[in-house]
Amino acid sequence: MPELVCIEDPRVDLPEAAELEAFAGGVDLQLQFDGGLTNLDFDLQGSYIGGTPEALARVQRFSTHYFQRPDAGHVEFDPTRTSMSGYGAAMSFDRRQGEHWQFSGSAIALSPGFDINDAGALSRADRIEAGLHVQYTENRVGTFRQWNIGADAETDWNFDGDRLSSEFGVEGDIRLRNYWNFGGEFGIHPSGISDTDTRGGPLMGTAGRVGGSVSVRSDSRSRLQGDVSLSFEDDDLGGWSVRTGLGLGYRPGGAWQFSLGPRYTRSVDTRQYVTTLDDGRPETFGRRYVFGTIDQHTLSAEFRADYAFSANLSLEGYFEPFVSTGTYSDFGELLEPRSAELLLYGTGGTTISESGGDAPHTITVQDGADEFSFVREDFRALSFRSNLVMRWEWLPGSTLFLVWQLDRGGFDFDTDPDAAGFGDLLDSSGEPGRNFFAVKATYWLPL
Repeated sequence: MPELVCIEDPRVDLPEAAELEAFAGGVDLQLQFDGGLTNLDFDLQGSYIGGTPEALARVQRFSTHYFQRPDAGHVEFDPTRTSMSGYGAAMSFDRRQGEHWQFSGSAIALSPGFDINDAGALSRADRIEAGLHVQYTENRVGTFRQWNIGADAETDWNFDGDRLSSEFGVEGDIRLRNYWNFGGEFGIHPSGISDTDTRGGPLMGTAGRVGGSVSVRSDSRSRLQGDVSLSFEDDDLGGWSVRTGLGLGYRPGGAWQFSLGPRYTRSVDTRQYVTTLDDGRPETFGRRYVFGTIDQHTLSAEFRADYAFSANLSLEGYFEPFVSTGTYSDFGELLEPRSAELLLYGTGGTTISESGGDAPHTITVQDGADEFSFVREDFRALSFRSNLVMRWEWLPGSTLFLVWQLDRGGFDFDTDPDAAGFGDLLDSSGEPGRNFFAVKATYWLPL
């Protein structure tokens, strides 16, 4: 589920004296054997960041690295640092044995100091990941036109050797003789450790989870097509989620094509990060890492309409209203590192109270002689995304795009908001917004 936490990017609003210089590069090697049945890929990258101590301090504290974690044994925050470098290495293979069996796997290592966010996007360094996939496919037409079954295993660690997460899953897909498809998957995620949940604080235990999904898709050759999907997840700390989606497509013939895709998600996370406060217990290094339970409803609907004037000229329209509401409850603080247990406020000798009035409300906790407060940020978020694109291939391989995009959105604190409903989707089109126009052209050089 989305985590409604604002994390400041260290490259935003830096003073002129604190600017960074960044360099990144890499090499990639691809090999094929057995007539293309076996593929091997190797990738090696390197990065370097230099700048003032103030700039490097912000990079070290950013969520990509979290060098300030108090229980990290392999990294350390250094406020005098003026440079940082790292590497990323990856290897993957894919082996197809005849018409039935396929094996694939990958291994990735991103060192703690690796950072390419000035040239690309990297959500998290300090990772070692490994995964394996095996699949059997049957293509002979019999009772079914095609079917396959597969299994996956994935694990990742940080460079301190902490196993962060693991996943074991099975999946399958069946295509009937009438071209309808039925699919499903089931996965097990054992409990693990997180080095990011406390936002730069100590390690925290994570819940063990099980989950699965089923889907049905009609014949894609028909003028009227449809699909429906349902997924669920349940964890051993009281969290759960259910997601459902519906897809409808219609090709009336000629140049028109329409599609509609509403989606709804209901989720409960009992370990949603809220804030970090000082004057905590020695077990958590003198700070309080506050979490709460968030009950979230999310509803969206994607609409598309395309019209082809000719093979070289088309008009494509898209819009998607979106609404999400979230309500917090059951606040508490991390008991000790590597644990998932919380000291729930209102128990263990603590008291909790909440202010009235306009949202957001203030939560006040009394813990012995200590009193502290934080904000209960129940919310309602609306957005409306739309665009219109005209595509004209004026010469073979040379294309002109005219783009108009309208984005609207709003966010309000709203204590105990009602669950997201279809009326909110209509309201999203009335939120404040902005228009964006773009022209893009490509030209094929006849070399």
